[in-house]
Parts: sequence; C-alpha cells; structure tokens
Amino acid sequence: MENNYTSLTQNQKLLWIGQELNPESPMYNMVMTYDLKIPIDVNHFEKAFEELLYRYDALRSVFVVKEGEPFQLFLQDHNYILEIVDFSNEQDPIAVYEVWKKDRVAKKFDITTCLLDSVLIKLSTSHYVWYINQHHLITDAWSNGILFSAITNLYQKSKNGEPLRTLEVFPSYKDFVNKQKINTK
Repeated sequence: MENNYTSLTQNQKLLWIGQELNPESPMYNMVMTYDLKIPIDVNHFEKAFEELLYRYDALRSVFVVKEGEPFQLFLQDHNYILEIVDFSNEQDPIAVYEVWKKDRVAKKFDITTCLLDSVLIKLSTSHYVWYINQHHLITDAWSNGILFSAITNLYQKSKNGEPLRTLEVFPSYKDFVNKQKINTK
C-alpha cells in the first residue's frame, strides 16, 4: 500500500504549531463564498463536488501526530457529503443566510478528521451561494480560485451529460508538498 503520510512543509509546521497553541480558535479558517446568481441543478452540483474531492487530494487530507511529529495524511477515500441548505422560503433569505454564515465561519476544524466545510445554499430559484471553508493548512487564496474554476467546469460537464473523469486531474498536493520540502533544504 502506498505511504500516504508526508511530513509538513515549513509553512505548514508554523500553521500547525499555531493551531496547537490555539486549538479552540478558528483563526486558520479560510472561508470563501461564491455568489451564484443562476439556477443551479443541485444533483449536478453534488456530482461536480464529489469529483472535486476525487481530483484534489488536499481536500481529502488530515493531520496526525506520529512519534511526536506532525504528518499530513492523504486519504484515498473521503466520506464527506456536501451539505445543502435552503433559505429560499424564509421571509428575508439573505438576512437569514448572513446570520447563518456568521455562526458557520467560527466552526472549528478537528484537523485529524476533516479540513473542509462546504455548503450549497439556496436563496431563491436563481440565487445560490457556494460556501467553502478550508483550514489554511491545505489551502491559500490562489488555490480557492482554482477550486472555483474546477467546480464550474465539472458542473457544466455534468449538466451536459459529459463524463467527468475525462478532465485532467489536479497536480497532487502531496507531490507539491514533497517538492517544496526538497527546494527548501
């Protein structure tokens, strides 16, 4: 079986130490919301999201400590399910969403089990929000743009009835981390 453990980069070690020193703080949450002012087919969005998890190994990673050292573990499978929330029947869906978001951004990650929180929120038949929160250990602002572009492409392919596995798979985050460690030695 492939060894899916990798030691942390210097930047990840600093973030990991910060999280260890402040375990109750959500300061390393990286929340992005994408305002989608179009009708969304939830089934196709869910398929696109499942494919995103398959393609982007960082979304399937967790952090563990072995013999006193932190490691990033890349899971082969992930049982994460995209949450769907419908505020469209509320009197003021946007106000309800804003209250929900304020609470949700403070959600703390257990870095040993999951570093991702993603929700598709319906505000009306033609207005959705994709909420995605990732721990900073696995993402940065640049990566979020890549994820949005990827889910957009996957969603369109799913809606068009095209197979999703024909698209190019993202470069492995595990490989990136290993290369970064070599370059900083």
